[in-house]
Amino acid sequence: TVGAGAHGVELQNSSGVITLENVNVTGTQGNAFYVTGGDAAVVYNSGTINNNSGFAVLLENNAGSVNMSGVSVTDVGGLGVEVTGSASQNTFGNLTLTNTVGNAINLLNSTGLNSFLDNVTISGATVDGIFAQGISGIAKFQNPVTINSRNGVGVNLQNNSGVVQFLDSLTLGTPNSGGVNDPGINFQGSSGQAIFKDINVKGSFGSGINIGGPVAADQNTGKFQALGFTTISQATRQSILLFNDASNVQFNGISITERGDRGIEVTNHSGTTNFGGLTTIQNENGVGNAALLDRKSVV
Repeated sequence: TVGAGAHGVELQNSSGVITLENVNVTGTQGNAFYVTGGDAAVVYNSGTINNNSGFAVLLENNAGSVNMSGVSVTDVGGLGVEVTGSASQNTFGNLTLTNTVGNAINLLNSTGLNSFLDNVTISGATVDGIFAQGISGIAKFQNPVTINSRNGVGVNLQNNSGVVQFLDSLTLGTPNSGGVNDPGINFQGSSGQAIFKDINVKGSFGSGINIGGPVAADQNTGKFQALGFTTISQATRQSILLFNDASNVQFNGISITERGDRGIEVTNHSGTTNFGGLTTIQNENGVGNAALLDRKSVV
């Protein structure tokens, strides 16, 4: 299909039950799979999406449900996957997103349930790997998530009152580019929960994991839980930074190596922190800053 509005599958303000079987979408100049408005129960049972232009998947302002767990989505150079203003129960299958323009996965202002049932592999996104903002529902990633060659934040969680959960491993490979404000994981301005299993961050131009921030709007009052083992190496700034924050923070075993700054810094944190399990902080690079710094915090 040719033209900016030439979408592969487009459903506008639909209702009832819509079933798609063995539908393969490729070569669209618009969005490959696009649902806007309506309260239909959309069942996309099988097929593939190969995208390189607009969004591979765009769901906006929809209720009802969209189940595309049997569909393999590949995006090379397109706009990735976006869910915005959705009250729907949305279910995704395998996602392979490479060199997307902007954030590879955008989850915005949604009250519904977004479930990612299969592997998610992201490489070379021009901005963030996964960006979730204004989530008052639930977003959960049930299989391993791998983000490589990022040019921004790996997982960026901002202003969420709901739950964002990684039920399997999260791996952030060596970044391609970025700055001091581009941590591997960023958690800011949220009253909800960010829940992780095993975390592996290799390289970061900012902190490995950042919780809170310099302005009042960055302060969290929710929970950040790393229930598995956390491994961070080669972070340019603090490997783990809690700054001006009020959230409840839990880790269950940490290994920090090849750090470029402090291993763990807790500054002006009024919430609770629980560093359970074994925490190991190495100093192979001979960094002059302390491995652990705690200033004016409640533990």
